[in-house]
Amino acid sequence: MLATDASLTGWGVVMNGHPARGLWSGHHPASHISCLEMLAMFQASRIRRILTPMALLGQSGAHRIPRSACQPCREPTPQSLPPGNIAKLGSLPPLSVSFCRRPVTGHRASGSHKSRGCRLFGSVEATAKCICMGPAYCRARLSHLIRCFAASFQRGLSHFGEPRAGNGTGSRESGFYSRYFIVPKTDGGLRLILDLRLLNCSVMRLKFKMLTVSQVVSQIRSEDWFVMIDLKDTYFHVSILPQHRKFLRFAFSGKAYQYRVLPFGLALSPRTFTKCVDASLAPLRLRGIRILNYIDDWLILAQSEHMAVQHRDVVLAHMKELGLRLNAKKSVLSPLQRTTYLGVVWDSTMMQARLSPARIDSILTAVTRVKEGRSLTVKQFQRLLGLMAAASNVVPFGLLYMRPLQWWLRTKGFSPRGNPFRMIKVTRRCLRALDMRKKPWFL
Repeated sequence: MLATDASLTGWGVVMNGHPARGLWSGHHPASHISCLEMLAMFQASRIRRILTPMALLGQSGAHRIPRSACQPCREPTPQSLPPGNIAKLGSLPPLSVSFCRRPVTGHRASGSHKSRGCRLFGSVEATAKCICMGPAYCRARLSHLIRCFAASFQRGLSHFGEPRAGNGTGSRESGFYSRYFIVPKTDGGLRLILDLRLLNCSVMRLKFKMLTVSQVVSQIRSEDWFVMIDLKDTYFHVSILPQHRKFLRFAFSGKAYQYRVLPFGLALSPRTFTKCVDASLAPLRLRGIRILNYIDDWLILAQSEHMAVQHRDVVLAHMKELGLRLNAKKSVLSPLQRTTYLGVVWDSTMMQARLSPARIDSILTAVTRVKEGRSLTVKQFQRLLGLMAAASNVVPFGLLYMRPLQWWLRTKGFSPRGNPFRMIKVTRRCLRALDMRKKPWFL
């Protein structure tokens, strides 16, 4: 597990530069690195492919591969791809590079010299890909982007990579390299993602509790006023210990980078950030401020509009003192008695809760994909069950209407921990189990 600079002691956060206690089931903090290295050695058959020796790096942090040392590509390079957009890291031995013309759907194993696409959405899918290239003993995962998105990617690195998220490094020690790509945001922007799926296989999974819709229902009182607060650059508020940053490296445009803060994609990021936020909000709750937090979405509740304004100012001042950045575009700082939180529209005057239009559309879209004779993956059924379970606290008898679908999946050998890309053919019994979900008035 990667330790952070914010170690939790009771309800307080002590920024003392030491890893959090208990992250390794009672192991001493000094043994964190050895534990990580032991896990990496234990899974050498999987991790050795992406460990890149840094001893061959030059003083500038990167050394270009001589053209004479590279074998010719098996497929012609697209003319729209500038040669400078392929990231080069270190002085790699002879290798072969093949370009994936069509992004691969899903995360499948590839050969030692095959490329892997990155499944994106919309126009990004046709213009951005992730290329894997490397010799048999060393697999450096490098990213390349078509010209129209290279500028956006570079801006993201300059904004997050240098001062916050990454650091151009010339270190001569080995590190764990992952691929780096972009995905579109709901507001039209682009989010930089570090693919840490292989690293997550070697990280201890720790359970924690997050805010649920049922807990929000129990906290809302009649005639309450709401204030919505959204954080900017959520996980980037928590820093990573320097000795653990070598596991969060990536390469782009001939340079090696490593994260200095908590990245998106790490399995422990939600738990770590939630624990830190709970500790930071504890003093406010002791003062009588009713505030709920779900990752970066916070909800302030007050009995009057004047009290809501006062509590909002106290929370904003507390955030500024802690260095938390506010996302003004997504926040609703004016007190209201009707707001949308966790995909649910809350109305304190009528004491009603209903699904938001966006959540209804997502459920109907997932249900309409289920057609007789069509085969869907286990992951798609898991997403549908997750949407139905999240809406069960708002939809009357929501859990009861999930049972027929769950029984049908059980007859098909459905397992949440099985292969997520196994195909399951839809039958008429499955369609009958989803008849009620296809009607908008039911939601």
